[in-house]
Amino acid sequence: MVSPSNGSRRILSEINRLTNDPEVKSYFHYESSGYENNDPSNRFVIYGYILPRTFPYKYGSFKVKIRLPDAFPFEMPEVVFVTQIYHLQTTHCGAELWGHCCVRCENWRPTTTVSELIKTVVDRIDQTDAAAVSNPRNFEAHSHYMRDNDDYWKTVMNMIEKHAYRRTDEPVMSLKFMAKRILRRQIEFDSEKMNRLPLPGVLRQYLQIPFDQN
Repeated sequence: MVSPSNGSRRILSEINRLTNDPEVKSYFHYESSGYENNDPSNRFVIYGYILPRTFPYKYGSFKVKIRLPDAFPFEMPEVVFVTQIYHLQTTHCGAELWGHCCVRCENWRPTTTVSELIKTVVDRIDQTDAAAVSNPRNFEAHSHYMRDNDDYWKTVMNMIEKHAYRRTDEPVMSLKFMAKRILRRQIEFDSEKMNRLPLPGVLRQYLQIPFDQN
């Protein structure tokens, strides 16, 4: 990735907001941006991490790639998840995992900022209630949710534990959860290995059930 030689004022303004606005930094951690050499369209891309605020997704950060079209800001950017995430509002498009909450967004305007677009994605990831269930984008996950709700949430938590990045805003993290996450990774999420550990029954049960409110 190389930096643009003549970045537009609009793009520079967007980057400045993503890196300096305290409110934006509460839900998005900027990593890098530039033109990708391996992209035939040579589009400008922004990498960063969204920071969900509600359980259970608040226990991780999730890397996204935001691709700005040539006609930006008159066309809406694409939001692609680099980190695997299991959610009713995301789905695969080919080999990519999309934040479909903003595709063909009727509310997009040339004055809409990238930070506002990212906030829309975070807001949808924060939706784990009836609103997300009633209007799913991931129909396979929705079927799973309706068929076996407990197993659905176990899958969600296992995906977070295996793939999500560690949060830098430590106050939102549960120490108990983090201890469990570290231990589960050490034993490679293997239930048989967990059962062989010399642990009290209550602790073993806690480690085996990913979905908890701690």
